[in-house]
Amino acid sequence: MIPLRAGLAASLLLAGAPLHAAGGPSLVDDAGTVTPGTCELETYGNFDTGKSWRTVLSPTCALSNWRGVEVGIIAALQSAIPGDPVDVVPGVAVKAQLGKLGPISFGAEISAGFDPEGNQSQYIATNLATSFDTPDWLELHANAGMDFEPGRAGIPTWGLAVLLEPVSNWQFVAEAAGRSRFRTRTQAGIRRTAGAFVLDLPYSRNIDEQRGGASVSAGVTWTFGL
Repeated sequence: MIPLRAGLAASLLLAGAPLHAAGGPSLVDDAGTVTPGTCELETYGNFDTGKSWRTVLSPTCALSNWRGVEVGIIAALQSAIPGDPVDVVPGVAVKAQLGKLGPISFGAEISAGFDPEGNQSQYIATNLATSFDTPDWLELHANAGMDFEPGRAGIPTWGLAVLLEPVSNWQFVAEAAGRSRFRTRTQAGIRRTAGAFVLDLPYSRNIDEQRGGASVSAGVTWTFGL
């Protein structure tokens, strides 16, 4: 399961898109939430060809009586331009399962980030995540949302993901995500589940002709009981 919108990696890759709790370096979220009574602690980093980078630590938890709801917090360090000071971006996120309609499951989430230096909100982001009933070896997810940033009109967002599991506990992940008037990004990589740990190693590339660049990410997610 991918807890809160994976778009965390997208936050660096998609021209400064908002942060979201949990989900590792994936660009697209599923409709599920963290199992009640457990937490997922994730850490990962993005490094791109322009020498910008981001390191994220994000715990996401769901109490036993919070069925279908999870809450995450985010602590991100990032540098967009080599030599510039490192920015610290804290944030929070909440996600809830909305139920099913036929073969499709729905989840809704909202996240917000804060600019400590400017003492103001940096963004508010919303997302509707959908997951489709598929065989055990296949996962299909789609996202649609809206990001709100100071001084800008709402920015539509979207994402599509396909996950294949040819061998138990090994997945191949292919994704595409974008923001209106900003970058469109494709990403592919492998995911390895080893007990309570999930390891991610994706390669991502911008397909917008006006803005190039590639990025490699690495992430680890640890699931544990409360």
